[in-house]
Amino acid sequence: AQDASTFTLDAVTAVQHDLLLAVLLVAFVMMLFLHSLRNSLIVLVSIPTSMVTTFIGMYLFDFSLNLMTLLSLSLAVGVLVDDSIVVLENILYPDPRDGQGYWGGLRADQLQFVENNLKLVPKDKLVVVFMHIPLFEEGESYRDEDREKLLELLSDFPNTVSLSAHTHYQKQTFFGKAEGYNQNKAHHHYNIGTPSGDWYSGRMRESGVPESTMRDGSPNGYVFMDFEGNQYKARYKAAGKPDTYQMEIFAPKVLEKGKRTSTGIIVNFFMGTANDEVRYRIDNGEWRKMTNLTDYDPSYLLKIFEWDTTETLLDGRRPSNAARTDHLWRAGIPVNLEVGAHTIEVEATDMFGQKHTGTKTFRIEL
Repeated sequence: AQDASTFTLDAVTAVQHDLLLAVLLVAFVMMLFLHSLRNSLIVLVSIPTSMVTTFIGMYLFDFSLNLMTLLSLSLAVGVLVDDSIVVLENILYPDPRDGQGYWGGLRADQLQFVENNLKLVPKDKLVVVFMHIPLFEEGESYRDEDREKLLELLSDFPNTVSLSAHTHYQKQTFFGKAEGYNQNKAHHHYNIGTPSGDWYSGRMRESGVPESTMRDGSPNGYVFMDFEGNQYKARYKAAGKPDTYQMEIFAPKVLEKGKRTSTGIIVNFFMGTANDEVRYRIDNGEWRKMTNLTDYDPSYLLKIFEWDTTETLLDGRRPSNAARTDHLWRAGIPVNLEVGAHTIEVEATDMFGQKHTGTKTFRIEL
């Protein structure tokens, strides 16, 4: 009888050798590409480390180390270098203008690196750029010529996205031809929320962790990026909240029947962009569109006012002053409803076509 185990063992050994060779080739290519021994060593260490983490996951889910799983690991190593992901430290320190503090921008050698990098990337690939300081301006927070040069370098690629987080609030910005990105579809820059939120400020929870709501009213959290080919989707996850918590609805708790009011329904759609569709209905009635606006989130203002008006000390630290945000939507609220409880239902569709819902109740009294 033929012993098939010999063939299987030889095949597994060959895959193990190929896996080791893949790691070494990646390090060698990155050395040629980055011209930096230090950065190549980082790659050489990070890939095996990520593989060890994979082995832990395999153990927890009772996967064996066999021919198929080893082949999958070999393919995954190739995928790591197939994706065009660029990480840039865009902090100019000290500030070249006066030698004090820091400024958002890029050095000439960094821009040269990006240019050399992109020459080797097929034009139909998705290019993802990570950075710390956002490309948009807060006063004079970013050196204009560096942003313009980066967008110019990205202009050969129709599928791009960049991410930052420095400001500790959420903001979606789109850079088009006027800003130097010469594609029909604007470049998407997402300044994402942070796990520390507003630098761990706010009332202390029972868990011993502060609320940490960010200045735009978004909860502290993090983002999942899903990649498929040259397309991507982003999903925001609020820390300690269910996946479905994607908005905060502000509305009065009680209204007097028939009495006109200037208040309304304000929705903070945390990951929203100005062009997203947000609509509402009351008691399963007709859906109506809400109006996008740029303002302060009233729910966040209440948190600040609680600290400013308290007559007893609160456990925690006062939040930072509010920041105006453009992911708010407003609608009027009817007062001619029947006496009793009523339910506001909100549906928001994000830029990726994902739908999110939220509800809020209020009362009408005489």
